[in-house]
Amino acid sequence: MFPRNNVRAEKILCYAEPITPGEIFDSRGEENGDMSLCPILCQYGIDPLQIVSHDPVYKIFAQKGNYALKKISTDPARLIFFLAAMDYLWQRGFFRMSKLVKALNGDLFTQSGTDLFFLTEWVEGRYINFSRREELEEAVRLLADLHRLGEGFSPPEACVPRNDIGRWPEKWRKRIADLETMSGLSESQADGFDIIFHRMCGIWLEDAYRALDILESSGYRAYSGEQSQLKPLCHRDFVYHNIIYTGQEGFLIDFEYCVQDSRLTDLARFLRTNWRNHRWERDGVQEILSVYHGRYPLSPTEQRLLPAVLMFPHEVWRAGHRWYFSRQRKKSVYDDLSQQYQCHREKQELLNNFTRGFILPPRS
Repeated sequence: MFPRNNVRAEKILCYAEPITPGEIFDSRGEENGDMSLCPILCQYGIDPLQIVSHDPVYKIFAQKGNYALKKISTDPARLIFFLAAMDYLWQRGFFRMSKLVKALNGDLFTQSGTDLFFLTEWVEGRYINFSRREELEEAVRLLADLHRLGEGFSPPEACVPRNDIGRWPEKWRKRIADLETMSGLSESQADGFDIIFHRMCGIWLEDAYRALDILESSGYRAYSGEQSQLKPLCHRDFVYHNIIYTGQEGFLIDFEYCVQDSRLTDLARFLRTNWRNHRWERDGVQEILSVYHGRYPLSPTEQRLLPAVLMFPHEVWRAGHRWYFSRQRKKSVYDDLSQQYQCHREKQELLNNFTRGFILPPRS
């Protein structure tokens, strides 16, 4: 059963004196903090003992539990999509998540002027550590359970749905066109980013075209038709800081980017981001796939498609888009591209293993 009164705690908060009901504190522990939130919390039947700001999230201490109140800037119809997805997951039995708390009138969110708010239970623990094998395996099981229990989701009519099923070829072709444009922009070799991009872009474009060929020759169109009937959910931001580890279990938070798409989207991104600092080590990737496959087996079609998703240079495109199109010329963007350059050979060697039965049978 999902533990109530959860707290997502990056640090322990201590108080020298007991807090009496009705006292409000801001993030510095000052009395009479953000009182403007009280009418919002009243819509949930909550009389706060204390409010601590972790912008844009407020930690709410109350008699019946601790909560996360989040202010979000978006269209209400877009907000409804991921909140309805969270509610659906809970109803399906996916309890290892930050539980959505509905307002007293049953609404998924509340509104104050132009500001939108939603409330969840606050999960106590720390960020999960993928360097520890038991925590890595826990995260993989969490991902598999999310995908299994998220199937069958029908977005409510009042929302703006997010659905990428069947759109991969279109998106990949657009990204290939972007990469070709970026290649031209890098010809000046005015800085280190240009030099790396110009040196490697031909190889990355070759990877992109190969991935697209695999995608289209591996039954993606028929697979997409099956996925449309399955109605799956992906988290789309399944990273360490969105998984809170309680010491025994992991709990998933922050569903704002969730989308209806093949589970391979989450699985491939998890593999890429988790091992970006491990240089595509075979044993680590094999462990993830083995645990996932044992929890929720991949179909033969998915096993053929996964290498294509991993092969396509999504991170290169993302770094190039930020550098050339968005003009975000930060060291972190340069470092992302440099890392893709340095680990390319290891990545290719790993992908070659998929043709030799890399997906393992379920673990005993």
